[in-house]
Formats: sequence, C-alpha cells, structure tokens
Amino acid sequence: MFTATFCKGQSTKINVTVNGHTLVATLEDNSTTRAIIERLPMTLPMMDLYGREMCYRFPDALPTDNAYSQGYEVGEIVYYPPMHSFVIMYAQNGEHFQMQKLGRIDSGIEIFDGIGDVEVKFELQGTTTSISKANERTISVKASGKKIAIEGKGKIIATAYNTGGMVIGIANGKDSAEIVCQNHKGLAVVEVLDDNGNMSRAKIMIE
Repeated sequence: MFTATFCKGQSTKINVTVNGHTLVATLEDNSTTRAIIERLPMTLPMMDLYGREMCYRFPDALPTDNAYSQGYEVGEIVYYPPMHSFVIMYAQNGEHFQMQKLGRIDSGIEIFDGIGDVEVKFELQGTTTSISKANERTISVKASGKKIAIEGKGKIIATAYNTGGMVIGIANGKDSAEIVCQNHKGLAVVEVLDDNGNMSRAKIMIE
C-alpha cells in the first residue's frame, strides 16, 4: 500500500465534475489534501448548505496541520475539522470558522449557486484509467522505492509524469520496462502503450 507524499510546496490539479460539467481545481500541499488525494477518484453526495457551501462529511477525521478560525473567499475548498466536513464555498456571508484551507476552484464556481444536493466527482487530471483497468489489459505497474516496474505482453512504451504534467521518466522494452525516478517523490501518473496500441494509465506513489 502506497501513502501519498507530495514534494513540499507542490500544488495539484484535479477535475471536479457536477451535472455533466467539469471544473478545474488547484489543491495546496498539506496533510489534509494528501489524505484526500489518496481517496481519488471519488464521487461524493454533497449537501447544499446555508446558501453558501457544498458539503460532504467524511465518516472519519482527516489530518490537519494549519486549521484555525478564519474567513474564506468564494471558490475556496476547505475542511471543517469538528464535523469532518469537506466543503466548497460558493457564496460569501462574511463568517469566520475553524478550517484547513485545501485549495480553490479555478473558475466556474457559480455553477453551485442554488444547485441543491448533488453528486460531485473528484479525480486527478490525466488519470481516467485506473490501475485495475490497466491490469485488465495485462499491464502491471508497480513502484518500489525510486523504481517503477512495468510488465505486460509484447512491446511496452512507458512514460511517467508528475502531477504538473512534466515527464519524469521514459522506458521501453519487450514484456517489461523500468523507470527510475531519482529526482521525484510523491504521486506519479504512468502511461503505458502496449503492442496493440492500447493506452493504459495508472497512478502510483514514488517514495
């Protein structure tokens, strides 16, 4: 089992999809966002509360490292520790409350205004195919330390990216390939092209 670890100060882009519309959000690097990234992709039944926020209450508490009473800006994504609440703030009422700031919706926050209770999907950008899907195509992607091992059938071309979309390693081979990520730690997305032209994507953690 891999534990999400970000490079210090690194932000992460995610897709937020509601009623068929996809918005982009930027998450900060803190202990709460790392815990949330580990759960992606996830679809949450969010409540429309107080005319200002979309809210989902996790069954268990998430870690925090900078939660205190403060105000918020429209579009911000925050975590309210007392109720384990994951919240998208879509309107302003001037209130201050205890929160850990997580990031913000880059644009289009007005879609939530008056939307009511609705399911919202959260996923990392560029990770539309999961590890399980990759395995169905006889492609195996595993990480051990700084090494990513890819196994399959036939010719394999593998490319690893960080969460910002930058290439951190490339490898190819017959039935297997290995990428060594000496200068990267944290979440990575691996794209694998097999002999039949099928593209698989997997998200893994580099320690």
